[in-house]
Amino acid sequence: MVEIVVTCFIFQMQKSLVLLFVGVALSGALKFEPRCGPAPPPANTGPDSALLPNISLPLNYLIDVLYVKNATMGNETAAVHEEVFDGRFILSKLNHTGKYLLLNRANDKIFARDGIYGNVGELPHVFELPDEAVSFFGLKAYRVGELIDAIVENSKQSRFANTSLIFPAELVAGLPAVHWVGCNNSGNTILQVEVAYVDNAVPPPSPKISNPVILSFDVTTYKVIANTTELLSRSSFQVTFIDVAESHSVQEKQKIPRGTHCENMPKSDLPANMPSKFEIKFQYVDTEFKNIDYVETIYDAEHRVGLFTLDLKKDLDLAALGHVVLNKTWDKVDVVHDFTYGFQYVLSPDRSRCYDVAAINGDFGDVKMTSDRKMDLSEAKEFLLGLSESPFYYDGEITGEAGEPLDKYVAKVVDNGQNYSVVEILFTKKGWSVGSAASDVQTLYSVTHFHKNEKNVLWKTTTVKMNEFIDRSTEGTQWTTLNIASCLKFAKNSYFYVKLASCSMAKLASVGFDRVGSTLFETLAKFANVSVLRFAEPHYEQVDSDVYVYFALSEVLGKKPADTVDRKSELPLANVTAAMNATLASKDLTFMVKSGKVQEKFTLAKNAFGFAPSGPAPKPLPPSEPFKGYSGGSMFVLGLFMFLFGAFASVGGLILYWRTSRGRISGNVYQVFEMKSIRSSSEQALKYVEKASRIKISDLRDNPGARVAGRVLKSTMNQAGHTIGELQRAAKPPLGWIWGDFFRPWHRMFPGDDHFNGDINLRREYPPISLLELQRLIDLDYLDTSKLIDLSALCSTKQFKCEPSQRQFGVQLTDEGAGIFKSKVNLEVQWASATAIAAIEKAGGRIRTAYYDLESLRAASDPKTWFQSGQPVPMRKAPPQQLVSYYRNPANRGYLAEPSAIAESEERLAELMGYERHTRTTEFEEKARDQVFLGIPPGSLVSLADRKVFYPTTPAVEEYYKQQLISDHPR
Repeated sequence: MVEIVVTCFIFQMQKSLVLLFVGVALSGALKFEPRCGPAPPPANTGPDSALLPNISLPLNYLIDVLYVKNATMGNETAAVHEEVFDGRFILSKLNHTGKYLLLNRANDKIFARDGIYGNVGELPHVFELPDEAVSFFGLKAYRVGELIDAIVENSKQSRFANTSLIFPAELVAGLPAVHWVGCNNSGNTILQVEVAYVDNAVPPPSPKISNPVILSFDVTTYKVIANTTELLSRSSFQVTFIDVAESHSVQEKQKIPRGTHCENMPKSDLPANMPSKFEIKFQYVDTEFKNIDYVETIYDAEHRVGLFTLDLKKDLDLAALGHVVLNKTWDKVDVVHDFTYGFQYVLSPDRSRCYDVAAINGDFGDVKMTSDRKMDLSEAKEFLLGLSESPFYYDGEITGEAGEPLDKYVAKVVDNGQNYSVVEILFTKKGWSVGSAASDVQTLYSVTHFHKNEKNVLWKTTTVKMNEFIDRSTEGTQWTTLNIASCLKFAKNSYFYVKLASCSMAKLASVGFDRVGSTLFETLAKFANVSVLRFAEPHYEQVDSDVYVYFALSEVLGKKPADTVDRKSELPLANVTAAMNATLASKDLTFMVKSGKVQEKFTLAKNAFGFAPSGPAPKPLPPSEPFKGYSGGSMFVLGLFMFLFGAFASVGGLILYWRTSRGRISGNVYQVFEMKSIRSSSEQALKYVEKASRIKISDLRDNPGARVAGRVLKSTMNQAGHTIGELQRAAKPPLGWIWGDFFRPWHRMFPGDDHFNGDINLRREYPPISLLELQRLIDLDYLDTSKLIDLSALCSTKQFKCEPSQRQFGVQLTDEGAGIFKSKVNLEVQWASATAIAAIEKAGGRIRTAYYDLESLRAASDPKTWFQSGQPVPMRKAPPQQLVSYYRNPANRGYLAEPSAIAESEERLAELMGYERHTRTTEFEEKARDQVFLGIPPGSLVSLADRKVFYPTTPAVEEYYKQQLISDHPR
């Protein structure tokens, strides 16, 4: 029994080990003895004409066999595995010449040799039986089960000339076996069939199989000439394991391995039905470059626009890349194709930089060439796969990583004269929804390229797996997120506004600002007959019951376009403005915005189209010094005036009394004069008090953070400074208390200001640093002028401190020391005067003012503590509404201003201040608008111990940190 199990285990091992142990496993097999003559049978032979018991295999079975052939034409040794279920079967044979595989499936028959698969009309025979056996059994056996059934059936029908039963005498595989022999003579050739089986001595290994169980059988032919036996052929089968086959096991083993192409399969069409507008995000895996990349695709057939994000050097199997060759210095880029106007835009992945604007390159995979050699946007299926012309065949259903059922389609693509690729495309089954795609259609799941050489050896695998699918056919493309503003040209007259009548910001938010802006751009582009890609930077402002939308409209590019189907020519900005004026001067325009199940109607008011206000916006004033209460000096002056008032009143009363008692008429005149003087002093005191701020109990509170919680006195111990007297257990009087009427002091008799210091929690403080102090830090090597000097660099010197908890929003650069500042620096501050800006640029440097929200300030002011806390790097928010104009003003060098406008402002400032503007020979480092630390994207984790930066890879997290800038609320 042990030997049987071990032999079965050996069969599952590699080819070399199987052949090595075949001889050992056959040591217990049947020894050839010519039992059919001419010698008499052994003494322990049972009765003649014995029938073979029912040792047939079950209807659905699994069997492992070691096969040995001895013949005059050659010898063979092989290991055979066979599984049968409901007529379908799998048979594998392994010998020294290779591995053979036979698959009898429901609709086809597959034969494979050494990994080469083909669909054949009839399966070949893997066992060579002598002609006498083929004639006797009436078959050419290619299955072990069929051969065993034929032996049993011929025994039942008594077709053997004589049979005999030999009782246990020899061990087969360590088991006591009963031998059955059947003979048939055909002339001088004798056919001998010998079967060994276990009767009831030992139970079989599988509980699903019952005795008798076959152990081995031989099919032998030999001749007897002059009492001499001559062996002609012998086929020996030793059974190592028998069990009942399961349907799932047979179905799985009948599947052609992934990455394998089967020849002569019937062609089949791909089932992908893609909408006219969609967005897809893929995960691209390349085993050669050991690279995992994320690819974004936007397709809009209505506007004939396609976008794809890819790595030009690594994402070689993406359909959109095609056979294009671009600038070798570019790595990962965003490519936007506008087939309506024939332009190609190449941008950085964050679309903040424009690499190139040119005519569409026809070598890209999304370009379809018409019969008249014009370019057009390819169909959605071709846009994604690029293999629609390749002959695909359907290869059944497989199971995905999470157990989801998938339909598999396979094609073979020849890369060159020797190498080829097996392309495997998986689609979801009907009933499964992917993202916003409907569940009644099959959606693309993944595309895998298995690259093989001429020896059929796999050397590279690339997989493109869909992570997210968004159907935009109903809502429309998000043009505000597809921002190519860095590739467009803007002039002073490129900024416009329109009015959404009877609208509110809440209504815009209900359907989404991006959806409103995108649909608005489509509406304006339709009536102005321009490309929707020329619109950029929408901004919304509530005015009374209307909303004004400010936007930018670019000039013509001035480039030569590609020859595309139905190409339109670019219109100059003046013509576009005239067309929009003519449209909005005659009527209101309405458009519908859909977002999910929400649908809103918007109206563009008639005669409400114009140029946006131009010129620099007024500079926001720094926050004023917070009120800290009345000083001791002011209280002293108030007391002095009150004292003088009392003194004058007393003296005047005495004089009046004295004059009255004397009864002189002249005294009356003097009294009037004296009273006039007294009244003047009182009026002066009252006017001073009237100009002072109203004070009441609610105003007497500390500034935030001025006090900490102290010891609370109990009522019995609340002496608080009093040691004797009737108020010994009372609290001290408040500051400024006037003794007199205890319950009606003067500051309780006048109303107070309900909004006194009401905005103290909204004020922003910008700690100053002068140019003199900045030069000193540079001279003492606290700062490196070759790198960007920002808030983190200043705080790391420990000579400057910014505390976000005290509502300090960064650094304010003052102009003290402007005449001696000589360092060429790349500086980023939060506030700066014109004189300080001029001093930086006069020295050849560069300065930008940038806004940081409180969370970003906490990270930037103390990076080490932030990194050690394990929190991701935050995404820097855009400034609140009241600061947008400051940071968009090029005169302030705001980081939201256009680079061209900043360059013009630098020239004007140089002319105004009377210095020569330096020509920059090197590019300064610059942060992205949402970055806190240079070179570290938002959402990253920084490990100081490992000295590594971990980027987010989860699609949901990536989507969160790649969203449009969010404005900071005014807090």
